[in-house]
Amino acid sequence: MDDRFTVRQSVFDTALGGGPGGLPGRLCRLLRRDLGMDAVTISLLGRGPHQHVCYASDVAALGLEALQFALDEGPSVRAAALGRPVVVPDLRGHRWRRPAFRPLTRTPPPETGALYAFPLRFRGRVLGAVGLIRNTPGALSEEEYERCATAAGAVAVVLLDDYRRLDGDSPPSP
Repeated sequence: MDDRFTVRQSVFDTALGGGPGGLPGRLCRLLRRDLGMDAVTISLLGRGPHQHVCYASDVAALGLEALQFALDEGPSVRAAALGRPVVVPDLRGHRWRRPAFRPLTRTPPPETGALYAFPLRFRGRVLGAVGLIRNTPGALSEEEYERCATAAGAVAVVLLDDYRRLDGDSPPSP
């Protein structure tokens, strides 16, 4: 069976199932486990440049995501703005555009080695981003990259209703 199909199906199954933490929380936990990450965040963008909602698999990841949006810099912000994945395989060695984010590269949280962000895209519209965190630095393999991109696409579909409530506007119908 195609591995991307399995990832997509897991996201859809999680959306249909119940459990603690609401759908975004369940999705963060699923992606963390299925993609082999140490932490996961999901950000949905609303109207205006700074309106967003963040969900995270843990408090440290939520803080890192909130910092990115507060400073308007970082992989999740760039992935949402550009509509394409942003991969930072070594947080300590990365050079940021904005000086405000640079201290994080000199003294990143000890548990954060790499950051990967994939846009939540639906029919050409970017709804937000999935942020993926690994404790150790390293690039994603081609297979990991494809799995992450597939998962982000499925998450975009299952969070359409949440996006509509936040944005006040409806993306194209499925």
